Amino acid sequence: MASCWRSARPPEHHGAVFGPYTVADYLENSRINILFLPLYSRHLNLIERFWKFFQRQVHYSRYYEAFKDYENACQRFFRELDSYAL
Repeated sequence: MASCWRSARPPEHHGAVFGPYTVADYLENSRINILFLPLYSRHLNLIERFWKFFQRQVHYSRYYEAFKDYENACQRFFRELDSYAL
């Protein structure tokens, strides 16, 4: 059976063959070091961390009588964002 792979290295997954192997070949003689991260890391994603902080300040253990009260709390959070800085 003829091999359908065009790379000298065997693929480790069923994704595209040319992408990572050509980059890896280039980086072998480069000063660039790649740091591989997990596919999804909530603790490393800044927007996820900001969203968690927003939820703690606005959502957790709070009841808003009307949607307008919730909207005002959200706007107040963003207006006073500088006060949360360390």
